[in-house]
Amino acid sequence: MKPRSTHYDAVIVGGGHNGLVASFYLAAAGRRVLVVEQRAQAGGLCAPLEFFPGYRGTITNTPSALEPRIFGDMQLEHFGVTFDRPDPTMVFPLADGRSFKGWRDRKRTEADLRLLAPNDVESYFAIIDFFNDFARKLGVSVFDDPPSLAELAAAMRTPDDEAAFAEVFFGNIQDFLDRRLSSPHLKALLASLSMSAGNVAPSTPGSPIGLLRRPLSLMSGHATADDPRRHMVRGSTGLPRGGMGSIAEAMRAAAEARGVEICLETRVERIVTAGERATGVVLSSGDEVTAQTVLSNLNPKTTLLNLLDNPALVPDGLAERLGSLKMAGGAFKLVLALDGLPIHRSATSDTEARQLAACQYRYSPTVEYLEEAHDDYKYGHPSRRPKLLGLTPSVVDPSVAPPGRHLMSVNVWYAPYRLASGAWDAETKAKFAATCIDTIEEFIVNIKDIIVDQVTFSPVDFEREYGLVEGHQLHGDMTPLGMFGNRPTPGLARYRTPVRGLYLCGSGVWPGGTVTGIPGYNAATRVLRDTSGAQDDASTPDVPSAG
Repeated sequence: MKPRSTHYDAVIVGGGHNGLVASFYLAAAGRRVLVVEQRAQAGGLCAPLEFFPGYRGTITNTPSALEPRIFGDMQLEHFGVTFDRPDPTMVFPLADGRSFKGWRDRKRTEADLRLLAPNDVESYFAIIDFFNDFARKLGVSVFDDPPSLAELAAAMRTPDDEAAFAEVFFGNIQDFLDRRLSSPHLKALLASLSMSAGNVAPSTPGSPIGLLRRPLSLMSGHATADDPRRHMVRGSTGLPRGGMGSIAEAMRAAAEARGVEICLETRVERIVTAGERATGVVLSSGDEVTAQTVLSNLNPKTTLLNLLDNPALVPDGLAERLGSLKMAGGAFKLVLALDGLPIHRSATSDTEARQLAACQYRYSPTVEYLEEAHDDYKYGHPSRRPKLLGLTPSVVDPSVAPPGRHLMSVNVWYAPYRLASGAWDAETKAKFAATCIDTIEEFIVNIKDIIVDQVTFSPVDFEREYGLVEGHQLHGDMTPLGMFGNRPTPGLARYRTPVRGLYLCGSGVWPGGTVTGIPGYNAATRVLRDTSGAQDDASTPDVPSAG
């Protein structure tokens, strides 16, 4: 596909969700914007796929972190996004055949907690209060330029504050939970939630930061009384009808309604510079497009080490830091076509069986289980007993599967990008998929009887199909070494690069990965401030009505 013009105010490299968000806000401010996407559909990991005839989904499972401000500004509901809201939202199967359920109603969740860990209910809510209080003391908004670790440490005013800082940033989640809880089940659940920081283990220094992301988001906006971010143990805020692809399609429609041009099935071969400034891009078609500003939704390593036509514009120290950043993706995707309802071992009635099938499941029944799964990964082996995060959206949304059939989408950890031996060929993927299915059978008793087809994605597939460096879906782990002013590395945390007019807008910059849209929003804000003569304390983008 060829662009309609040869000059734009802004060119965005990569049409993932952050690129679409950035394009929307720039266009809403009156800029002429081109988005260049190598795949046939925009949206990145949120782009719709047909895994098998009639079975539709995406690589991502849910929009649990999608920023409400962005959802509202882009009027995604107007562009067709509606939600199913199963209740419970999450089930956490236990090794003994029971399960814990996270409900939308706090009182129901508390009742389940009392069954799971009767001696730890108050301690659980104290942990929520700890992270909420700590987020307030940090005083960091996910919409602001991120402070350095030194600035964060300087904000700690008392010995208690300093102790909390050390525990979250330098301690590990296993020790954190051991000091506060007695129930191995509740420890396992909260440790699993903290693993959202990336390819980390319960013993990894800084792993508690995974539980800080929710309160940081909560403190950064206007939370309502029933805001789902107030609850730590929940699944999704809702399941978009038609799958996550409906989010990507609505974002594209919102951007195009503002005049954004999206050029699909076209790669950016290089970013063109003149002097110390980015002046445009060269496309895979051979066409050159000039622009006042270039934003890259790609991994910062790809952007600055592989695409620049003049690598000397990146200072040696920065290039060295970027080159040494570890990606080493650990996620694997398993998608199953089913001809029956998956039945959880813990279900005691037909009604409960359907409730549990409808919600997200997390499986990692002990902290030791998580540690051992990561140990396998660390030494180059797919986990013998992997951590699983799965969903069967067709239970509440029949449109994503043929009549009478179901689609199960499973995110799996850990699958090392570099294997100790062999390669991620068809045989290796099939073997690991069998391990995953054996593990699912521990809590879904009929899974092997209802599978009619399957497809898998390895870290190598993610790199080849989506351009994710070493298959890392977050563009780098979100530990203290890779967050705040360190994301992606000191000197690049505030969306600008050493090349004037070139900005970063993807998951590799603050506040990081998952489907929030905030990196795209923040990068657009920075571009508008820099190119309108406004000061750093300028207001955020004003979004006039599209109507």
